[in-house]
Amino acid sequence: MPQKNENEILYFHIMEGVGINSETMICQYLDLEYLMKILNEESYYVKRKKFFVDDREKNFPELLRFGLEPMDPEYRKDHAAEIAKRQVEWAKSVSQYKKQSYLLTSCWTVRTMENILMWDRGDKSRACIVSTIGDFVGSFEKDINYEIWCGRMFYEPFSKVIKFENKIWVKEPYFADENEIRFYFSSSFEKVEPDTTKDGECPEKGVSLKVTPKQMMREIVLSPYLDKKCAESLSKAITDKYQINARPSLLDLSNKE
Repeated sequence: MPQKNENEILYFHIMEGVGINSETMICQYLDLEYLMKILNEESYYVKRKKFFVDDREKNFPELLRFGLEPMDPEYRKDHAAEIAKRQVEWAKSVSQYKKQSYLLTSCWTVRTMENILMWDRGDKSRACIVSTIGDFVGSFEKDINYEIWCGRMFYEPFSKVIKFENKIWVKEPYFADENEIRFYFSSSFEKVEPDTTKDGECPEKGVSLKVTPKQMMREIVLSPYLDKKCAESLSKAITDKYQINARPSLLDLSNKE
């Protein structure tokens, strides 16, 4: 892979104590059309969580729509200060959760073995890019004007008592098979919402950042749903043109209905 001079090195934040480092292997499944766009334009698109396809990711959790209010009027009177404080904390939690939905987010997995559930998502003409945490971060130009925060997702029942700093690394337990590694691109977690228009709308769903594909991708795997001969020809064409190893999937779906 291309070597960079010291003044071109991009530093980033990585979560400690969770078994990941710069050499951790990661994979990302994406549409074949988007893969070719990355290769041809040397540009990687990072979307804001608010605009994810998955409603459970982008939408406001139902739990945060409700505060706790004691039914007994005497109790409310005797504990008015305590209740008011809790309501202020609840409102702050709601506000913070809304803000973090604007974070620029890139989702990967540490599951390096092919996953049929990931191949089944969306368009069957898909690809999987194999990288490492360090190679992915190192593929961006140093002057991207964002700090990169990398961490492992935790799978726990959602609770509003979780600190905001931890909320962005927590998903519901039914996502646990994803074994997700997530990257956030932000200047600061103190101000994660983007500049807005006069109408208060977010002006962009995401940003395109310049990358070096050969640095980012150690290998490209093509979907098992592609015709075998087509996948072999496309793999060779990608390898020859972009100097990145590409191959057809090893999964055999010939008996899959």
